[in-house]
Amino acid sequence: SRRAGGISLQVRDRGRGLPPEIPTRRDGVESLGVGLLGMRERVRQLGGEFRIGSSAKGTTIEADIGLTPEGR
Repeated sequence: SRRAGGISLQVRDRGRGLPPEIPTRRDGVESLGVGLLGMRERVRQLGGEFRIGSSAKGTTIEADIGLTPEGR
């Protein structure tokens, strides 16, 4: 979705969530594989925020990226 000053992305599933036994460091992304790590790095390169939430009811990935007046 577009919001004033940026965009927000949310991807959600209704699966089993991430296994609780996955070892975590900092925000846990490093332990989950190259795909999520790559997404996080791309969002950070654009000055945004990247979050992952998980429970037995599913997983949610969120990204918020600000937009500059130049149309970035």
